[in-house]
Amino acid sequence: MSKGPPITDRVKTLIAEIHNEAPSLYAKEIQVELEKRLKKLRLGEKHRVPQLSFIRGQVRNTKDLSSELDKLFNLGALVKHHILPEAIPTVLRVYVNRAYKDENDILVVESFTVRDAMWVARFSHLPFEPEEIWSFASLYSVRERAYEAMGKLDAIDTTDLDEALIETFIPTAKEGNRILEETENEKS
Repeated sequence: MSKGPPITDRVKTLIAEIHNEAPSLYAKEIQVELEKRLKKLRLGEKHRVPQLSFIRGQVRNTKDLSSELDKLFNLGALVKHHILPEAIPTVLRVYVNRAYKDENDILVVESFTVRDAMWVARFSHLPFEPEEIWSFASLYSVRERAYEAMGKLDAIDTTDLDEALIETFIPTAKEGNRILEETENEKS
């Protein structure tokens, strides 16, 4: 029997995200990571951590998808997965930022999937540096993948991610006053 309030969709999404990030984790490890994330997101009071049997059931019901979108990005992927030409420079800047040369001088590209590239393209017109665009695009990419795995892609909820994105555009009161002063000085 269930103990306490029902498990929220947000908790189910977090379970799917954790499972997609590290499919080899056991239910107990997912439970521990879930608890950490709920605390970090300050959602612990609103959302309860489910029992192991529930987590096992969620993982079992998560589709094992091998999507074309989850393959590593390369420019050849643009043939099949359309990205607007004006977004390609930003995608390439983020792609290059994900690369480094190892100790043997071999080029290594950190995980950057076609899905990631498509999210970067969606954010390409935002006034952010490549690292900032990547930080948001990767979160949206993980969320999309989690909803896809749960079979709920038509109902993806990114409200929390949207709020974090919007907060980056809202100036503090001090910055707002400075911007107003500069605008008024320019008019004078």
